[in-house]
Formats: sequence, C-alpha cells, structure tokens
Amino acid sequence: QLRIVDEHFGSATYTLKLLFRDQQHHILRLILQSALAEAEASYRQIYERGAPLMRFVEDLGLPQPRRFQIAAEFTLNAELQRHLQAEALEVNRVRAVLDETQRAGVPLDSATLEFSLRRNVEELARLFDAQPQDLARLRAFNAAVDVAAMLPFKVRLWQPQNVFYEVMRRWYPGMKAKAGEGDEDAQAWCESFLSLGDKLSVRVP
Repeated sequence: QLRIVDEHFGSATYTLKLLFRDQQHHILRLILQSALAEAEASYRQIYERGAPLMRFVEDLGLPQPRRFQIAAEFTLNAELQRHLQAEALEVNRVRAVLDETQRAGVPLDSATLEFSLRRNVEELARLFDAQPQDLARLRAFNAAVDVAAMLPFKVRLWQPQNVFYEVMRRWYPGMKAKAGEGDEDAQAWCESFLSLGDKLSVRVP
C-alpha cells in the first residue's frame, strides 16, 4: 500500500510526518482504502469457498467455525453496504443479501449501514427537491425509502420527510389538479407521491 505514496508524490522520498495534515489524511485514506479492498477480497474468497460447508454444518445443527463466521460477517456487511450506497438502489439485490445474512446468522453492522443508507436517501431527496416534477427522481426516492423499510433497524428519515412536506406544500396541489384533468404523467406522479407519503408517515391532504 505504501507504493501509493510514491505514485502520488513521485520518486522523491517522503514520510507522512513531513506532509501537511490534510495531505496526511488524503494519503492515509488511499492506503486504508487499498488495505480494506484487499482484506475484503480475502474474506470474500474464504466465504465463497466455505459457504456450502457452512450451510451443511448449519443443517446439522452444529456451531459454525469462528473463522467462517468472521468471513461471512465481513463479506455480507460489506456487500450490503455497497448496495445501500449505490446511486441506483436495487430493492431485490438488497433483499437477497439480507436473506443471506439471515441464513448465515450474520449480525449486521447497524450503525454503519444506517449511516450509509441515510446519506443515500438524503441525497435522493435533495435531487428530487431540485426537480420535483421529475417522475424518475420521485421513483428513485420512493425506492430508497422502500429499502429503508426492509432493514431490521430504524433509519432516521426526518430530513427526507421535511423535503417531502415542502414538495407537498409547493407542488402537490398543482400536480393533483393536472391529474384530475386527465394528465397521465401527473397521475403517475401523484400515485408515486402518495405512496411515498404513506411510507414516510406524512399525511397528504
């Protein structure tokens, strides 16, 4: 991993202590990202090779070997976090990983996963707020809230709720009127918007 320093600064000799603090943090992030990627690849290889045996041991009612448990926990939490951070959240992929964690008896890193998804939902809410009439952005926001509801822990959604309320106040009456006049796009928008309101526990008048 320390080759990253050479690649970033050239062939001259440096130590982290000679760099400014922000440069230190930047280089350390690069090193840590590389180290974590290597560790994840190693754990994933162990998990994928051992998964059939782990399922067989589980079927026999025997305790899982601790090393396999560690590999499964690291791998599945990392995979779930990637899906929760994805720009396009895919409900089926998240559900598949959650099912696998349940089968493997893997504890979830709730704090890290909650933070990852919350940031993603907040960003999707922000994008929707910037273009409230965009049905694709509304549906992406809606899908992200669906994912939050699937998780076995609470995701704090007060900021997306505030965004929803402001869009409801500023845009919903007009879209509702268009829908009533037979505008199919407005009708699809209102249907998705009302569904989102139910999920966010915000009553739409």
